Amino acid sequence: METQEIFVPIERVGVLIGRKGHTRKLIERLLKVKLIIDSKTGRVEVQENPDCKAIDALMASNVIRAIGLGFSEEKAMNLTSDSYYIESIDLEEVTDKNRKMIEKINSRLIGRNGSVREKIEALSKCYISVYDNKVSILGLLDEIEKAKKAVTMIVQGKNIESAFKAIQRKEKFDFEF
Repeated sequence: METQEIFVPIERVGVLIGRKGHTRKLIERLLKVKLIIDSKTGRVEVQENPDCKAIDALMASNVIRAIGLGFSEEKAMNLTSDSYYIESIDLEEVTDKNRKMIEKINSRLIGRNGSVREKIEALSKCYISVYDNKVSILGLLDEIEKAKKAVTMIVQGKNIESAFKAIQRKEKFDFEF
């Protein structure tokens, strides 16, 4: 029986457990794992049940990681499909851990009342989470690439409207024969 260990921010443990343990039970039942959650440290142990497949344990870890990165349970549960992926950009690496710069980038990515994040989500068909020093993108692989392009442009300080146009341009040329 394999075991994986994941750490989630303490303030996200409640989301992982869910009201009356709903989220935890859903993950355990759907993916055939047992979660041991330490709410004081944020440590989560994912134990495979005997009938658990390796892919199920990996999906459980991805769902937990997504919740830890700021996604809601509903959005994170998309990762139980093998078509969905998650990718994160660590802003500390991009800014040499400059807290003021990270806050500025977060503000640009979120926009007034969430407008920038919502527009990137609408154009790319992905979910975006801006949480602490990470920007995370959850969606289908091709869609993640579109969102990542826009996010990268905004992180680099480029014009926000140009980032939106980059997604739209990429969409025009993404067709199959």
